[in-house]
Amino acid sequence: MPTVWIHGGEIPPCPSCGVEVEHDGIAVEIQVRTTLQHVWAELFERLADLVGRQIRYGQPPNDPDVVIAGDLTAASLLQEVLVLGDTIADSETIHVELSALEDLLATLGPLRRLTIWRWTRRVKVMRSSAARHK
Repeated sequence: MPTVWIHGGEIPPCPSCGVEVEHDGIAVEIQVRTTLQHVWAELFERLADLVGRQIRYGQPPNDPDVVIAGDLTAASLLQEVLVLGDTIADSETIHVELSALEDLLATLGPLRRLTIWRWTRRVKVMRSSAARHK
């Protein structure tokens, strides 16, 4: 099924961010992705070509212990790519939350804005620290 990638602009969070339609008897899937989501999806597809298409459905690679590069096996590379996907999702969630706080700041007076800015800065630092220690 062909994939259409829509690039640019703010994309609101949605449960699936994919829409399947049929036009003139041709099934088409439209996926709305951020740039990072698109890069990750392309990377995952290339990995699936290399180690087995079934990884797209949660199955293990054809030969999990085969060395792909350096000391990375197919299984360990898959795990790294999945962790990267989670990291991208987490960062995009934080971006949405910070954007909402920024909108809130715009409605407040200068002193309250400074207090909330310091709070959001602390949240960023704590999340960054937590992500490094995963």
